[in-house]
Amino acid sequence: MCSSDLHVVDEADPPGWAITFQQISTEELGDTAGTRIDAFVASLGAEQAERVRSRETLGIRLFKGTEDQVYPAELIYLDVPLEDELGVSGLLVIQIEPTTFIYGTLFAVAEAFEAGGRETLAALFDSLRIEPTTGRRLSELGRIEQGSA
Repeated sequence: MCSSDLHVVDEADPPGWAITFQQISTEELGDTAGTRIDAFVASLGAEQAERVRSRETLGIRLFKGTEDQVYPAELIYLDVPLEDELGVSGLLVIQIEPTTFIYGTLFAVAEAFEAGGRETLAALFDSLRIEPTTGRRLSELGRIEQGSA
């Protein structure tokens, strides 16, 4: 199941990178962010897996949470040969509930990625805060009740 997408795009003209976030609730893909990335790398095959540029474990902060209140996440970057240049594809997997994950998929031109795109994306992930679904539902419910009154 996917909810609506959220797109974040580099402001350069033409954009050097773009990322899309989607929420996915399914058990078939693995039970942690790490196992989902493992399955993704395994699906690439040995030849493709050599293109892994980097992989790291992250903690994405809870909205209005403390420093140690984080959702577990994994981030992987792959080199992608293009016709005239090299691209970078990324996958960010954040586990927000036992079977609910947020996927961030990104693509960048390697030149833009190395010239500051990677640092910009790292800052984006560092500043990213996720509000728990239950908190958002309660807030929306409160607004609906106030509107009805």
